[in-house]
Amino acid sequence: MRTIGKMLYAFGLLYGLIGLRVSAQVPQPITIDFEPSEGYVIGNLNGQLGWTVPHGNAQVTAETAYSGSQSVELSPGSSVAVAAQTFAQNLGETVVFFDIYARPAAEDSIDSSTIFTVEQARFGFQKSNGEGILQVFEGNGLGGGEWTATAF
Repeated sequence: MRTIGKMLYAFGLLYGLIGLRVSAQVPQPITIDFEPSEGYVIGNLNGQLGWTVPHGNAQVTAETAYSGSQSVELSPGSSVAVAAQTFAQNLGETVVFFDIYARPAAEDSIDSSTIFTVEQARFGFQKSNGEGILQVFEGNGLGGGEWTATAF
């Protein structure tokens, strides 16, 4: 596996290419560092503490952790790597947020770059003149749309 490229290193509540589903109430905030003290072991993330990997490959690794000694790596491949976790919402709470630490890949084509999907929002980085330009997907409401560069 490449250590740089389309691999995603996650800290906190990982959500790069990750699904968020709401279920029963649990204490907040939830902090996930993928550490042994939390019950995570090096290897396949699928099946560990409620995580599923419906597409591609996601591994708990001891490489390039933002906090602690472990992280999650979504590996590049012929299919997009997706890791999903169900997070509960407290009753009466209307604001849900998360923080991640990621090392996305910017490529010449946005379709080859790391793309983040957060509920209905999609964004990624496209390489331009040696820099990664933040792109957002502007949907048309019919399942299509176009990628647009931001001023960031």
